[in-house]
Amino acid sequence: MVLFKLWYLVMMLYAILAMIFSLRTWNPVGILGIFTGTFITHIVYGIWFIAGLFSKEIRDR
Repeated sequence: MVLFKLWYLVMMLYAILAMIFSLRTWNPVGILGIFTGTFITHIVYGIWFIAGLFSKEIRDR
């Protein structure tokens, strides 16, 4: 559970920093790309993390 919270904190910090730097350039396409990329990254790493929780190697330890 601590690993999940740490991972989520890192992803939130990444999203906040990405939004700050994209808003500084005032590029709507860049801002949309940052939101889309962050959303897709959350989904992919979330699926990967959940799959790791249910994997036999981790569950049997």
